[in-house]
Amino acid sequence: GGGGGGGGNGSSENSTVTGEAHQVIHNQDIAANFYATAAQNNSDSAVTDTVTYLKTFSDVEDADVADDGSTIWVKYKNGVVGNILTQSFASLSNTNTAAKISSSSVLRSAVHSFAASILGEKKALMLLPLESTSLYSDKAAPSIKKSLELAGYMVDVYTDDKASVEVFKTIKNYDLVYISTHGLVSRNGDIAIGTGEIADANMLEIAWNWLKQGDAGGHVLATADGKTTIALNKNFFKNYSYKNSLVVVNACSSLKNTSLSDTFLGMGAAVNLGWDNISYMTFAGMHFPSFFEGLTKTNTTLQ
Repeated sequence: GGGGGGGGNGSSENSTVTGEAHQVIHNQDIAANFYATAAQNNSDSAVTDTVTYLKTFSDVEDADVADDGSTIWVKYKNGVVGNILTQSFASLSNTNTAAKISSSSVLRSAVHSFAASILGEKKALMLLPLESTSLYSDKAAPSIKKSLELAGYMVDVYTDDKASVEVFKTIKNYDLVYISTHGLVSRNGDIAIGTGEIADANMLEIAWNWLKQGDAGGHVLATADGKTTIALNKNFFKNYSYKNSLVVVNACSSLKNTSLSDTFLGMGAAVNLGWDNISYMTFAGMHFPSFFEGLTKTNTTLQ
């Protein structure tokens, strides 16, 4: 699963796909700019006004505000699902939606799995798609990497566009995974997390057969920070098995519901950690270094 299957056999069909892909990206950009302008004008109805605006597009089937109250999802008539993120988790500007860390399984399992792997036979993966995006660099990442290496882990790190869809497929090969990226609640309540894969027209053509399946194809679009990337939901991750691993998703609303965690745990992960609301890089920087440092100590139970 995942990855994409080309745009068709004939040049005319490829041309049609390319045209549609360009239009989708164009629409995402226009809607994001519309929202940004409305928000700058301090419009309390900026989100709902953007939804209304999107519904006037000839190639849009439907649009609405997602369950997280901040993501705008849009279903295009060709099947593609796009998302526009209206709330930044880079700052503490909105203290009313302060998130708390949530666990979908007991941490003791994580500690047991973690402490047993100090021999260095295990592998860790760090995916940081936002590393070079202004205000989003994960300040906790160097400390986390150091703790893992001290615990005997071999650590692979992928940043920005190198944290591609193809690299996300390799999560199945690791015993510990740390992902720091945008998260969102999309159509049907499915949580999706962003990759570093820029969704330009060429990329969309490659992944078109997945994207046009909408939510069911596992690949959706996420527009934030002036760019559109590929985001992945449960229907991508369910194609792989996870070998008793610890999966930490430092992303907004990554545990707003259990659509992602049920998939990770159902496919073999031991523990999935995430945030149940809008989160902030500041929170991650406060909590995760000490969390991972404590986790690497043998016979430690974290409260």
